[in-house]
Amino acid sequence: MSEIVNSQLNLDKAREEVAVALEELMTDPEFSRIYKDPHSIISSIRKREKVPSDRLSYDTVVRVGQDLRLTPDEIDELTDNIFNK
Repeated sequence: MSEIVNSQLNLDKAREEVAVALEELMTDPEFSRIYKDPHSIISSIRKREKVPSDRLSYDTVVRVGQDLRLTPDEIDELTDNIFNK
């Protein structure tokens, strides 16, 4: 198992980074019409709850994982931890 999953602190940091990035995207007027209730999705991520996946959200998680210099396996674990299957 990777370091990100072994360390709840690292996982929480990654989830918060994802929440911030998604908050910026989902509240942007260009994208806001796509999401009926972006704040509930962001709140769920911050509460360690899983959320439905869509292309924009998935791509954002991958980008944040890359920014945090996670390995591809760690990014997969992060997406598994955030999204419903």
